[in-house]
Amino acid sequence: MQAVETAASQKVMILTGGPGTGKTFVTRTIVSLWKAMGKKIACAAPTGRAAKRLSEMTGIEAKTLHRLLEFDPSKMGFKRDLDNQLNCSAGVVDESSMVDLFMAHSLLKAIPKDALLLMVGDINQLPSVGPGNVLKDLIASEKIPVVRLTQVFRQAAQSAIIHSYCPSNQSRSHTQTRTNQYESYIPLIVSGIQEEQNPNTEYKLSVSLSSITYPKLVLILLLMYRCYVP
Repeated sequence: MQAVETAASQKVMILTGGPGTGKTFVTRTIVSLWKAMGKKIACAAPTGRAAKRLSEMTGIEAKTLHRLLEFDPSKMGFKRDLDNQLNCSAGVVDESSMVDLFMAHSLLKAIPKDALLLMVGDINQLPSVGPGNVLKDLIASEKIPVVRLTQVFRQAAQSAIIHSYCPSNQSRSHTQTRTNQYESYIPLIVSGIQEEQNPNTEYKLSVSLSSITYPKLVLILLLMYRCYVP
């Protein structure tokens, strides 16, 4: 498999692909290979939920990036840096599309020079809150090995959600404004919630898609979280 071979031979690699294309399986395989090679692996993600999912995926304790780099509130900076680097020989960063410029810079300073680095993410998901679009720019630079997963393997590969999500089936331009980009995901979000909704739940979410604008996205997400997240 190209991804596994690249991860074993290159110091830095980006693994990207849409939902259901096998990022989880490939990441787990690469981590297993690194374990067999005797690598000491550090796993991290931008959010706590993503870190927990990464832990379950790899069998290795994963941390948020802030915790991994040991954020110091008194100095508003990280304890891990060029002078106090991480004790690892390989690293996995999941949900890399959410990593902003400041965090990426801090991470690269803290990783030992001879360590391997795997960045996993989907550039078609929401970008980082902070400045910069690191994952997309790294891929566009063509200076770093990139493995793109395009074939959908999930049983729900023919569902409307997956079909609408795939970049090859999207008619929208990549030059859309951020507002329009967010709006395009709302039908998918609502459809996904409706498909996953427990019929016995007392909560109902009814949204007129034609009336949705970007400022309403926050309200919709809050409603989704309150009504459907256990």
